[in-house]
Amino acid sequence: AEHRAEAIERRAADAAVAAAAAIDDAPPAAGELDAQIVWALERSRTERTWRQSVAVGPTGQPILATAEDPLYEALQIELDAAREEVGAVVELDAELRPGLSAAANVLVLRAAQELLADVVRRSESTTLRVRVEGNDVVVTVEGEDEEGRPVLPGPLPLPPSAAIAPCANGVRLRNAAAPAPDP
Repeated sequence: AEHRAEAIERRAADAAVAAAAAIDDAPPAAGELDAQIVWALERSRTERTWRQSVAVGPTGQPILATAEDPLYEALQIELDAAREEVGAVVELDAELRPGLSAAANVLVLRAAQELLADVVRRSESTTLRVRVEGNDVVVTVEGEDEEGRPVLPGPLPLPPSAAIAPCANGVRLRNAAAPAPDP
């Protein structure tokens, strides 16, 4: 009886994993957001930022196409562009896990952009921190003004969501680093 219950439980767990994989692999319904497309558009915008604000001369191949970690490189481009635009010290302190989904990449990059936009112009130095904590990704920004006083971001104007929550100096992207289900 115990083995039968375990077998039933295993089949139910396998079915749940298969259902989740089918949802991930299914094309979006009409009107739904396709994270792959949004990530491709964000990458294009980041490449344009690189060419127009950061690169010293003409560039050949797109920088993100050859990047080992396109999200890390996109974050670095945002910081480089802010540094060029404002003239302040802007640093990236990121520990990312390989293989984040396109949706997670978009959320991390957009959250970082908004948090930086709030702090970098008011700061002499700014640090963007991105950390994987369990299955979550935490994005925070801290700055200091010319007298060494902290410059902190305000809360992002976001609707309530199971995917993102405010935290000290930034946001927590829930389950953004969750491992993909086994095939």
